[in-house]
This record gives sequence, structure tokens and C-alpha cells, in this order.
Amino acid sequence: MHSRTLLFARFLAVFTLFMGLLHWYVWRRLVRDTAPSHAVRRAAAGAYAALILIFLWGGMGGRWLGSSPSWIRWTANIWIGVLGLLVVVLLCLDTLRVGAWLVRRARGARAGSDQRPATSPERRVFLARLLAGATASIAGGLAAAGTYEALRRVRIKKVEIALDKLPATADGYTIAQISDVHVGPTLGRDFVDEVVAGIKQIPADLIVITGDLVDGDVETLDPKLQALRELRARDGVFFVTGNHEYYAGAEQWLRHLPTLGIRPLQNERVRLPAFELAGVPDWTAEDFPGTEPANLDKALAGRDPTLPLVLLAHQPRHAYEAMANSVDLQLAGHTHGGQMFPMTWLIHLAYPFIAGLYRRGNFQIYVSEGTGYWGPPMRLGTKAEITHITLRRPAVAETLPPAHGRVA
Repeated sequence: MHSRTLLFARFLAVFTLFMGLLHWYVWRRLVRDTAPSHAVRRAAAGAYAALILIFLWGGMGGRWLGSSPSWIRWTANIWIGVLGLLVVVLLCLDTLRVGAWLVRRARGARAGSDQRPATSPERRVFLARLLAGATASIAGGLAAAGTYEALRRVRIKKVEIALDKLPATADGYTIAQISDVHVGPTLGRDFVDEVVAGIKQIPADLIVITGDLVDGDVETLDPKLQALRELRARDGVFFVTGNHEYYAGAEQWLRHLPTLGIRPLQNERVRLPAFELAGVPDWTAEDFPGTEPANLDKALAGRDPTLPLVLLAHQPRHAYEAMANSVDLQLAGHTHGGQMFPMTWLIHLAYPFIAGLYRRGNFQIYVSEGTGYWGPPMRLGTKAEITHITLRRPAVAETLPPAHGRVA
């Protein structure tokens, strides 16, 4: 417990410092540098302080979000997204501004003059206001587009995957995958009902949930999850933990999910008619004392080498260990595809597999972009999905259209 508390305290300190710097940067560029009247500045300061307080209460409250009013949770999470977009746009415009200044300075040096034309205070204020207006307009437009995308009906994405050892009788086997649903602060019962209705449209032989189903404790979220009891598949409904289950208390969720008809796989393997299905806890489980860490060797012990092995593992970083252990297919999530620009680019620095279907020799991994969202109710450059996977034998798959995912 001590190490868990220390880990959280360290994260909280770094996160608070980081968010403080972002808020300061936006305040300086959009308010202080625009030099409004004292009355306007005081009003802006009051509004900004209120946003920060709402962010602290609703955005950083973590497990206590469920007890805060709905408008607080929504305002806090939307502000986190808007703040991020403001920072990105400001950085881009400031980079252009500094670049233009360097060009002017270089031209002056070539002309043999070290003197820069003086910029009047009025002109500086005018330019600052012009930049602030452009920033607010661009970030506001992106936030609106991102919110629309995040809150629209979740699409069903169809993917065809060929498995070498798939029995002929199992050709056309269907799996419904959901991942990163993140039921909690701003996603509740209505969203779960919508997801369950989407899964019911798939004639699934198997339903899998690849982690980060919840962002909260059992007592708070159980009423929002009741529709999960309606999930039915011939070969069952299976679940593996994501990192957010551990933040919420993984032990209680592992005890509770079977009451909803969902079977967790904790370093376990089950034999299905078409293949063997294994599941491991999230990569971060080892950071939480008293929980079972991922152990792929244990999950695969005694496997049947004549059957395909499908692995449920929340994070794509399990892929290299899975590859080394002759896993045929890993189903994962975690990345959200980056969820929002520019994370859709930056996430490539952290993960080798981001979204869609990848093949490395005889190993394949499918990474879902996520069914819900985390934090800001926004998606820019990504789409939420319920994944309809159809397994094929290679000879059949060659005659079908390419998979609706990225193959690399």
C-alpha cells in the first residue's frame, strides 16, 4: 500500500506541475499579452480561476468523480481538451512568429545592420490580440469537431484476419471486440446500452473485452453496466484487465464481473472449438502490490500446438513476448489510436503498434482504437469502434477484400 501511495503521489506531483505550466502559458499568451483593461483582466482572471478550480475538482478528482455533479465532470473534461488544443495552436503560431523574427534578423545582418525596427507597444498589443483571436477560433473549431466525433454513434468496424492453423470448420468464426470503454466520469448507462446494442448486431461466436472497461469503483459504476448482462455468444464473454482497472481497484472488479456474465482471464487459457484463447493481466499489474502480474508462460503452459492461439492482452507492448512464444493473434487496445491530434503522431514514439492490423511473420496483432474515450470527450483523427472480426483460413482469405485495418 505504501508503494502504491508513493507512486500516486509522484504522478500527482508531476501532473500538477505540468498542468500548471500549461495553464500559465495559455494565460500569458491569451490574456496578459493582450493587455486588456483592468476590468476585463479581472473578469478574465476570475473566469480562469473558476475553470482551474473545476478542473481540480472534476478533472483531477479521479475516483471521486462519481460523486461530483455531472456538469462539473463534463466542464472539467472538456476544458482539459480545449486547454490542450489551445497549447498546440499557440505553440504552432509562436513557432511561426519566432521563425519570422529570425528571418527578419538574418536579413538585417546581411544588410549590415544590427538594428531591428522598433515595434510600438500598440502594434505589439494588436499582434498579440490577433494571435489570441486566431488561437481561440482554431482551437474552438477543433474542439467542436472533436466533441462531435467522440459523441456520435460508435461504428462497427469489420476486419478479416487469416489464421494458418484455423480448422476448416471454423472458417468465418466471428469475434466481437470492445476495448477502452472507460465507463465513468462522462460515459454512463446510455453509452453502455448503445455499445451492447451494437454488439448484438454482430452474430458473434465470441465476445472479448480487452481492458479499461471502467474508470471508477464497483459501487459507483455497477448501475451503469447492467446492460452487459444481455451479452450472449456461443463461446462466452471474456475480459482482461487494463491499467485503469488497477487505478479503480482491479480485485473488486475481477470478483464482480462474473456476476454480469463476463469471465476474466488472469494468466489463463481456455480451449474453444476453433482455437485456444489466453488472457493476461495488464502490463502495469506488477506496480500494484497484491495483484497478479502478467505471466504469459503460465497462460500458455500445456497449449495445443495444433490449434491457433489467440491472446487477449490490453497493451500492444505485450506483442514481442507474444511473438517469441508463437502466439498467432493478439487482440489489444490501450492506445486509442492517439485519440486526439497531435497524440495521434506522438504516440508512435511510445508504441510500435498503434491502430489496426499488423503482421510480423506468423504473428498478427489487432489494436482497437477504443470504444469510448478517456479524459476529454473528443476525438481528432481517430474513430471509436466496436470491432467485428471474422477469422478465415488463408486460402479463403486470399479471395476476400483486404482487412479494414492497417497492415504493416
